[in-house]
Amino acid sequence: MMQVDAKIYATGAEMVVAYAAIVLQMRKTQQRVIATKMPKKSFPAPRIIHVREDANFHVRLFHAWQVTQAESTAPIDFIRASCFLIGITYDDLVADRRRIEWMRIRRSMIMETADRYPNLSSVRLGLLFKRDHTVILGCLNRSYEAPKHNAKLTEQQVRAIKHRCAQYDELQKDLAAEYGVSRATICSIATGRTWRDVGI
Repeated sequence: MMQVDAKIYATGAEMVVAYAAIVLQMRKTQQRVIATKMPKKSFPAPRIIHVREDANFHVRLFHAWQVTQAESTAPIDFIRASCFLIGITYDDLVADRRRIEWMRIRRSMIMETADRYPNLSSVRLGLLFKRDHTVILGCLNRSYEAPKHNAKLTEQQVRAIKHRCAQYDELQKDLAAEYGVSRATICSIATGRTWRDVGI
C-alpha cells in the first residue's frame, strides 16, 4: 500500500493536481499487480461448424417459399422457386422428357402457374414451359375458344340454342339465320366446343 502524507494546500487547484497524481500512481501500481497475477489465457483456434455444402439449404428453401408467396413475383421466378421447393431444376422441368413422373410434375406445375396467374394466355404459358400452347390447353383441360367479350350471342341465347338443338332437333342453318351467326358457330355451341360452361 502506498503511504500518503497529509499536506495543506494553498489553493483548490493544487489539491486537484496532487489528487490526480496520486490516483494515476495508484492505477499504475494496480495494473502491475494484475499483470503479474493473471496468466495469459490461450484460446483454441476457431472451428468451422458448417462443413457441408448444403449447410444453408433450409435458408434457401425459405427464400424460395417467400418468392412463391410474394404478390409481385414474375411468373418465371415463381416457376423456378417452385421447382427448387420440390427438388428439381427449371431445366429438368422444361426438358423433353416423356416419362410419366416428369409429365405429372410438369402438368401440376402448369396448373399451379395458371391458377396463380389467371391472366396469362396459353401461348405465354407455353413459352414459359417451352411447350406448344395446345399442350398447355390439354393440361388445363380447356379447348381453344374465342374471347367472349366480343361475342355476338348472350348466355340466354346460347342456352336457348343448346336447348333447341337437343330437344327439337332443329336444323343448324335455320338457327344460324335466326340468330345472325354462322352455321359453324351453332355447331360449336351444340357440340360443346364453345360456351361449354353454359348449361341447357
